[in-house]
Amino acid sequence: MPGILLIIAVNMVCAMQPSPHLNSSNNIDSILEKIELIPLMITGEKDNRINIVIMNRWTSDELAPYNTEGMRGEFVKDINESIIAALTPGDERAQTAYAKYREFFNVYGLWYPETPEWDKGINGKIVDAIRDSLFLPWANEHTGWVTFLVMPNLDKGGGGASRNLEARVGRALIAGKGIGKMLHEIAHTCMSIGDEYTAGATGTSANPTYNNAMVYKRDEIKWRKWIDADTPLPTPYQAKYRDKIGAFEGTQYHLTDYYRSTAQGCIMGAGVFDNTEKMCPICEQRVAMRVNKLVNPINSFTPTKTTINIEGKTKLHFEIDHIKPIPNTQVVRWVLNGKTVATNVDKIDIELGEIAEYNLKCSLIDQTPFIRPDPPYGKYPTREINWKILNASPSSKATNLAVKVQSSYHESKQAGPYSLSPIPVSYTHLDAADEEDSVDL
Repeated sequence: MPGILLIIAVNMVCAMQPSPHLNSSNNIDSILEKIELIPLMITGEKDNRINIVIMNRWTSDELAPYNTEGMRGEFVKDINESIIAALTPGDERAQTAYAKYREFFNVYGLWYPETPEWDKGINGKIVDAIRDSLFLPWANEHTGWVTFLVMPNLDKGGGGASRNLEARVGRALIAGKGIGKMLHEIAHTCMSIGDEYTAGATGTSANPTYNNAMVYKRDEIKWRKWIDADTPLPTPYQAKYRDKIGAFEGTQYHLTDYYRSTAQGCIMGAGVFDNTEKMCPICEQRVAMRVNKLVNPINSFTPTKTTINIEGKTKLHFEIDHIKPIPNTQVVRWVLNGKTVATNVDKIDIELGEIAEYNLKCSLIDQTPFIRPDPPYGKYPTREINWKILNASPSSKATNLAVKVQSSYHESKQAGPYSLSPIPVSYTHLDAADEEDSVDL
């Protein structure tokens, strides 16, 4: 299993009982010796993926609790039929934004066959300690996330979640195995999306979130690019606006002076709080941006050294390998000394050497329709690799050079690899006097 230890169950030393030492390191070590981390959908290293871990729990009101070895198969089946189905493009249970970025997620089951009844020997702090022992520290400063979902064998909805954005960890206690409720709590953690309903904690302090606003003026709302010009703000709860994006009063546990983007139909609780598996466009936009922030879609690049020294004319090979959404909406752009020389190819061969210095940039931009660019609220996720090529034996002494691209290049937005072989890139350096049919560098 890539990047993480698989721990197989052995006999537990002593019974778990509430005590002042419930969260001691010795107690956590004894649990780690007992649990089994089951890789169910692994797409890459944990340190560059959003890791979702479903852990079994039980209470005395369950008919078939996940608390004996014989329930392991049922537990794994329930994970496959819930969160993994939601992440599978083409499955009727798929949730569009999550399924599009399936390759950015890992899913595990965490099986603790003799786990004590919840709050009678195990609690949220112990779950956090197990999570941190298995997944932290991260190998990279900005990528990687893990959320533990603690799930009983029930069909109920509801739950609660906590997160630490700096540590890139989350934990959610869910009341059942419904897909909508799982995604709802996951969205609270790694996606940092707020609730959109008014029930429960009505009257608590109000704070703006990505999908909730304390203003309704068009130019001040984070999702303004999604609002039709003829949609009134604030937006009335009328049939003609039922499926519109607007500013609907009542959200995040408040009945007044707090606005959400849709009237109903989002898994974050807008208007309904059933087991819907749909997300509103504003939450989908947030998912698309957060996924690309927590996971670097560039797996690797060649050459691995970003400063390259050459002697005169030299042909070099450049290549990137990247994680692709489904369908693929990424655009690859190669720019040499400020001029685009190829797009939507992962490999290029290029001959360099006439001038003293070249700068080659490869940009990977996800131009997904889930995002309507409107910085800082909506931005296409972009990653770049920059190479500097230093030539010790340039053949041209000109100080004002121009470049003319001589070869055509492949351009396509179809899903999957764009090219099976490198695209040869050729160009000609021209003196400034020949600007008539050239472009300046």
